[in-house]
Amino acid sequence: MKLTMDFFARPSEEVAPDLIGRRLLRKLASGLYEVEIVETGAYRGIARGQGAGLKYAPGIIYVHVGQRGYKTLAIGTEKEGEPSVVTVRQALKLSGFPGLKDLIDGPGKLTTALQIDRDMDGKSIDGEDLWIEGDAVIPDLVRPINLKSKSPPYHMKWKPERVDEAFDELMVELGRVPTSSELEERHRRVQATTRGGRDAKIASNCTGYYRLKI
Repeated sequence: MKLTMDFFARPSEEVAPDLIGRRLLRKLASGLYEVEIVETGAYRGIARGQGAGLKYAPGIIYVHVGQRGYKTLAIGTEKEGEPSVVTVRQALKLSGFPGLKDLIDGPGKLTTALQIDRDMDGKSIDGEDLWIEGDAVIPDLVRPINLKSKSPPYHMKWKPERVDEAFDELMVELGRVPTSSELEERHRRVQATTRGGRDAKIASNCTGYYRLKI
């Protein structure tokens, strides 16, 4: 059964972990493509410029274009007029792809694989060409990464080298190497501190990531 608009009428921090394990389906002329969501992000706060897309109503799609031109699938949450969204960051291929169970490790790679573009802006996530269905995994299988307590603030006035330094400190604390999506995030924030880029308006509002324990 498709997730309805009501499912997204909650804070992004509640919706994001509840999407882990559910299936995202994309219907194209070439067939039906299906992936399992394994990493999401929660965003909220004041939005300007491109970030105005954060003000869409619950269940409404917003395709954000980042600093380097790659796109991220975002879905409105909470209530209309409230700048709050969830993003789909990583997924496992299930059907319609030649390599089953391959990890799509980044929001830009995901939108490319599913051919999600800006023409999806303003559409409902329970439509005929893009929707989410299925059950979420049990909460014990979801690993939250609370950016408020676990990541540096990446202040907009920081120099780029300070962003890199803070990122490396976080990886040491977590005891692991960064994923490709995290490296993309670091690059994005470095660019934001260098040029005050439009993407910084959204990146600075991220309150947490949620990942399947795999």
